[in-house]
Amino acid sequence: MRRTTDEVTNRLGLHMPSARQWGLVAGLAVLFVLLDQGVAWAWANFDPVSFERIGKVSNALFGGLITPLGALTIGLSAGLGEELIFRGALQPRFGLILTSFLFAVIHVQYGLSPAVVQVFVLGLVLGIIRQRGNLTMSIALHTLYNTSLVVLALIIPSS
Repeated sequence: MRRTTDEVTNRLGLHMPSARQWGLVAGLAVLFVLLDQGVAWAWANFDPVSFERIGKVSNALFGGLITPLGALTIGLSAGLGEELIFRGALQPRFGLILTSFLFAVIHVQYGLSPAVVQVFVLGLVLGIIRQRGNLTMSIALHTLYNTSLVVLALIIPSS
């Protein structure tokens, strides 16, 4: 089957969000960054050994990208790439729950931890945004969220 550019764009849900939708994306990005920080605080206080172990794994994988350019690289590559694959290509075929589960599974560098549950919830929200809005909104939210986390790591380095 061969599709035109318009057919591909419509199939993927790549449409320009409205001003209201951009506001929703910005608000959700702030909410998810705050949620991330709350989960990290609780995890560090209730299971510091696990938190430190996963922190070392994350630092080994991404430590070299905690730079301004790294923030953009991580934000754009994951935001665009993961959303095109998971919410654009897979979710229409496999549905919200299975796609969110698969999204969480690819983040197993966090082990069986609160972080994987958080990634699953993020996947659900990104999927709902894709269903009720469009893929561009999911890409923007994912990009803002990841970029914000790297910028926070630049501003407040872990010990």
